[in-house]
Amino acid sequence: MNDLTLLHYTSSRVSEAFGDVVRRQLRLAAPPDAPLVSVSQRPLDFGENVCIGDIGASTYNCYRQILVGAERVKTPFVACCEDDTLYTASHFAVRPDPSVFLYDWNRWWLEPDGLFYYRRRTSMALCICATALLIDTLRAKFAAYPVPVESRWWSEPGRYEHHLGLSRPRMDFFEASQPNILINHAFPSLGGQRARKGDDGVAELPPWGSGAALWARLGAD
Repeated sequence: MNDLTLLHYTSSRVSEAFGDVVRRQLRLAAPPDAPLVSVSQRPLDFGENVCIGDIGASTYNCYRQILVGAERVKTPFVACCEDDTLYTASHFAVRPDPSVFLYDWNRWWLEPDGLFYYRRRTSMALCICATALLIDTLRAKFAAYPVPVESRWWSEPGRYEHHLGLSRPRMDFFEASQPNILINHAFPSLGGQRARKGDDGVAELPPWGSGAALWARLGAD
């Protein structure tokens, strides 16, 4: 049995066509026997689905959905998978020390103009960690902050807990051999469309091919 569960979470605000491409790619990239738990705000036929209702799109609620999903996971490790990120198989090949949140830095943005941009950034969408560590860390955070809080410090485990008066877990980084793609689309993405920085974009990126063709296939805004 695979030791890694895919945890897909969505506020159910992306278009069905967009979401379908993302989900199909996730299944293609992941180990074929990997269990999948999805947590959505509308019913979703994708793995073991938990529909929590329309609680609204926010960073706080995003992590609530992650915790709900993690509590359903039965494998030792979990990979967090977001609804606007395209994954490659190499991302799911690593396993962290059980006491460490591991983040993949091989992360590229795809812009509306069809250009890919490399952006090394710690992202929950590219986190692989021990299931127990994720559950314990998020339970402690929500116990300390039981009502919604919107703050720049409410972020990936290991980054800003000290600003919230919480114990900071360990974090580490790796770069998968193939790039994962964040689709930099407009609303209804949680952060909106990010401002592009720099002029280092490329029109083609293996194994994804043409950025313009990929953008068109996604039907992103």
